[in-house]
Amino acid sequence: MYPIVPAGRTSVNRLRNYGQNRGSHIHAGEDMMAAKLSLLLAVTDATVVRKVFSSGGNYLYLRDADGYLYGYLHINNDTPGTDDGKNPAAWAFAPGIVEGAKVKRGQQIAWVGDSGNAENSGSHLHFEIRKPNVKWYWAQAIDPAPSLDAASPAVPGGSGETTTTTSTTTTTTAPARVPAASSPYAPFDSASALVVQQSRDFLGRTPSSSWTSAAVRSLQKGTTPEAFIEQQLADPAVTTVVNPVIRLYTAYFGGIPSYSGVNYWVNAVRKGTSLDSASAQMVASSKFKSVAGSMDDAAFARRIHRNLFGAEPSAKVVGEMTLMLGHGLSRGALTRAVCESAKYRAASASRTRVISVYHAMLRRSPAQTWLSSWSAADKARATGMATLISSIRGGAEYAKRVG
Repeated sequence: MYPIVPAGRTSVNRLRNYGQNRGSHIHAGEDMMAAKLSLLLAVTDATVVRKVFSSGGNYLYLRDADGYLYGYLHINNDTPGTDDGKNPAAWAFAPGIVEGAKVKRGQQIAWVGDSGNAENSGSHLHFEIRKPNVKWYWAQAIDPAPSLDAASPAVPGGSGETTTTTSTTTTTTAPARVPAASSPYAPFDSASALVVQQSRDFLGRTPSSSWTSAAVRSLQKGTTPEAFIEQQLADPAVTTVVNPVIRLYTAYFGGIPSYSGVNYWVNAVRKGTSLDSASAQMVASSKFKSVAGSMDDAAFARRIHRNLFGAEPSAKVVGEMTLMLGHGLSRGALTRAVCESAKYRAASASRTRVISVYHAMLRRSPAQTWLSSWSAADKARATGMATLISSIRGGAEYAKRVG
């Protein structure tokens, strides 16, 4: 698979400079110029055999089942939006990337940057392929250009995240998908088909003819499909129904909210159940009791806080929540209040947006690695969400679902 998903609407500029004489050495890879924080993907199923995270530069090498090695050099070392060289660990390698780790084809492993001796040459990936050798650093480098020329398109995935296929296979397994070259709205054959699907998926309704016509005109005047789909996240049908349900589900059950669970309550709210009533029903449900058991007010307060903020609450916070419960505030009402607090809504905004997109477009939740990566991308740059939507819209899984 191609190793880079370019950030935003940028592209990758391959320099095809393998073997170039650099004076002190012969260039052992190909430089692929790309915007900083573009996603780096594993080109094949492999094992991480070398990972370096240092002030001198970040890089890693993967080894596949046949022993071939794949090098990724100049991995990011800057705080998003800067060139500070502070090397924040969260923006170099993806979660779980350690020596000995197994990675899947398409799995994100790192971010493009300019670390090492690339500080003055622009952000890019120095990509290598080396022949099998017991020691990775003795392995003979070969020109990666033929493999890159023949590679499948970069589609974020791995670990069951996304099924990756060639365009030919995609067309065979999902006949309704139209190649991008013939339709700018692929996998749909028209703008109207695209907008109707988004209304159903994100807003839970078949749109009126006037809404559809206005949306189509917007696309025809230059709004990209990614921008149009992202606009649906700001619709009240999402912000006042879907997102509050995601927050409630997180509060009660922890982890990443399942599509089936969230969808059940979203449908209930759309049919007239208030969010307050939904919260009360969740806390009284057998599902909540099965995971939480019988707990006093203090234990309940700690659980809700841990689920939402990922950390133990202070004694002061527990005391305040317990006091409110002791004065008659129901657990359902307290949970609603915490979920809708300005503090939590701000802290969870990107996480909630990413889950909303996965639920609407793929009918499932993202894996933790991808939830973390895409949430961080959405926070860091204005095009982060559009990049996620583009990767889903161009993937075989989405084409199969809507085909």
